[in-house]
Amino acid sequence: MKRLDGLIEYSSIIPGGIFIYKADETEELIYANDEVLKIFGCNSIEEFKELTGNSFKGMVHRGDLKSVESSISSQISDNDDELDYVDYRIVKKNGDIAYIEDFGRLIHTKDGDYYVVFISDVTKKHNREISYKKQLTKELSERKRYDLLTGLYNRDEFIRKIKSQINKVNNAYVLFINVDNYSNFTDIFGIKEGNNLLIHIADAMDFIGQEYDEVLCARLYNDIFTMFVNECSLEDIEEIVEEIKTVTKDFTSKFDITLSVGVYKIEDKTISVEKMIDYAETASETIKQKYEKKFALYSEEMNEKNRRDQYIVNNMEKALLNNEFCIYLQPKYNIRTNKIIGAEALVRWIRYGEVISPGEFIPLFEKNGYIAKLDLHVLEETCRYIKNRVDNKMKNIPISVNVSRFFFTMNSFIYDITSIINKYGIPKDLIEFEITESMFTATNTIKDKVNELRKLGYKINMDDFGSAYSGLNILKDVDFDIMKLDLKFFQSNDKKAQIIIKAVLNMAKELKIPVVAEGVENKEHLMILRKFGCDYAQGFFYSKPLPKDKFDELLER
Repeated sequence: MKRLDGLIEYSSIIPGGIFIYKADETEELIYANDEVLKIFGCNSIEEFKELTGNSFKGMVHRGDLKSVESSISSQISDNDDELDYVDYRIVKKNGDIAYIEDFGRLIHTKDGDYYVVFISDVTKKHNREISYKKQLTKELSERKRYDLLTGLYNRDEFIRKIKSQINKVNNAYVLFINVDNYSNFTDIFGIKEGNNLLIHIADAMDFIGQEYDEVLCARLYNDIFTMFVNECSLEDIEEIVEEIKTVTKDFTSKFDITLSVGVYKIEDKTISVEKMIDYAETASETIKQKYEKKFALYSEEMNEKNRRDQYIVNNMEKALLNNEFCIYLQPKYNIRTNKIIGAEALVRWIRYGEVISPGEFIPLFEKNGYIAKLDLHVLEETCRYIKNRVDNKMKNIPISVNVSRFFFTMNSFIYDITSIINKYGIPKDLIEFEITESMFTATNTIKDKVNELRKLGYKINMDDFGSAYSGLNILKDVDFDIMKLDLKFFQSNDKKAQIIIKAVLNMAKELKIPVVAEGVENKEHLMILRKFGCDYAQGFFYSKPLPKDKFDELLER
């Protein structure tokens, strides 16, 4: 045991506690220096042996013993020349708990195997770590309540706080605030400046809210904010919204930042806070791009529209599979001869005998992207109709189909169109494509695809000329085969409108582009168009959109 005797001889000058115990089942203590006795609060080796039962097992807190012995065993089995490390609790003589760090090594001697162990009391270090962890946990818990960018409450905390006081509120409102053109702003000025804008709006909400007794402000997500205001009037809400909008506009003079604000008055306290926010959002959707309105107050009629919209979205796929989307055809007439020279294919949704208006489902489909599938369906139904007439040697006229902006921007656009037309073998002069002027304000991609379609031999109609701001630029950049002028933008008894119509028709003649006036509803419209030399017309004065069989009858007259 010379190795152990030498270690024991020098243990008094080695810092820290040192003890030795047998590496067998007894784990009998062979030696402990004064520092070990001090750690355990013992005045003598006899006290220490009595406290621990003279074994390593007795030194370790019984709650830690199993894991400690298992850890030592696994470390020694890997390499018994290495130090093993464990940490555990001990119970001192006075009953206090202390925390120990333990470094041990297995020593082989001719008299047997022993563990030589160096220990230190790390109770203070442990307590500091526990204190730090508690503080960190508290800070993390606090952070979970707030939006990290703006410092406002986050969605979960906003909802939790309202739930906790909902039964006490009186004359309370929930506001849903949406930055209408945030993505355009970040496209121009960058994400960093976009974040600065959100912080600016949040600060405005927080500052303005301080003028009222009970106000909660939160950022729900992205560019969406919400407020809860208690004990106030609708006039107060109007002032709050007006102030927030004013401060928001002051952020920059280089961009017109607009907000859509929906307001829900809390009248039914039994509905969830989440639903209240949804109602306020529903209200905000009704005034998007309507900048003259300060805010929209939620009404049950809005909720009914929401349910109707959801019904439409839920059934759109099934409707397409069941062929519920039908094409109707509205004829185009030569004003001079009163002969039909073409038609426009319009979609109608007929479900269980009910006709769902395009004004209901088209905007929804444009929003969720389903319009692309509908465009393809209408094109295919139109091609099938033309093919049937061609096969039966019936009279045929060009039929135009409308193409949405969403479909036009798809990479597969040209392929999808030509695949369907080739499938039915339709002559190219019997299919035309109608594209609204407003589509061209977004991207040059659409211009490129229009020109590509024309190169393939298809006619392109510019629909709703004059409804957007860039019509003249588009006529300069893109060659159109037909221009459609919608008379709903002009009143026949308006002299200025008549001057504009005349100028448009004269310009179209100079450019050699035929004009179809749509929305012709009475004889007065027709007389004005004839007077100014318009070529063609379409509208209820001649015929409303007709089912295919009725249109067949009209063509055969």
